[in-house]
Amino acid sequence: MGKKLTLSTVKHTFGFTDSTNVGAAFFPTLEISVAFLPTELYGEQVPVLIPTAIDQDPYFRLARDIADELGYPKPSTIYSKFIPGLTGEDKMSASNPDSAIYVTDSEKDVRRKIMNALTGGQPTAELQRKYGGDPDNCVVYKYHLLFQDSDEKVKRIYEDCKAGKLLCGECKAMLFERIREFMKEHNERRERAKDVIEQYRISVKFR
Repeated sequence: MGKKLTLSTVKHTFGFTDSTNVGAAFFPTLEISVAFLPTELYGEQVPVLIPTAIDQDPYFRLARDIADELGYPKPSTIYSKFIPGLTGEDKMSASNPDSAIYVTDSEKDVRRKIMNALTGGQPTAELQRKYGGDPDNCVVYKYHLLFQDSDEKVKRIYEDCKAGKLLCGECKAMLFERIREFMKEHNERRERAKDVIEQYRISVKFR
């Protein structure tokens, strides 16, 4: 990787300057190398699909630029969004357990975290009914976008919030019920998976 990437390319891609340390300038070569690891391990000239967030996009664009020269197929990417933190951070954080819902959380903890989540609502129910809420800046609504099983439900939640017909407590209760269903199904599947996990273990011999 290092032989095929020039310092000029890396600087312009990531905005590095002459004062950027050598480690930061070289790091992209390490990040890019994983795009070709499956081909190297299994020897198959098939494209690699990399699930990633948009902040990793520059690395794999560079990987595509040098793939032909290295004799690898160009990797492809599929982008995911971060799940926002319940307490208002851009994404869930392990350093703040209340910002995230863990699959191992009890039902009681899930409910507590959701009921304490940041919203885009008004300070009082009276003001909420009068002026409506701001779902576009509401963590709870963003979770509805991710977890509700119907676009129609999401649309109704959005419109009712804007119109003041839906209070934040009611909206949170709806989200809790949906996530409780999700967690119940997930945990049941996880328990069933324990009986067959050995079938999916792959032995990899490094060359």
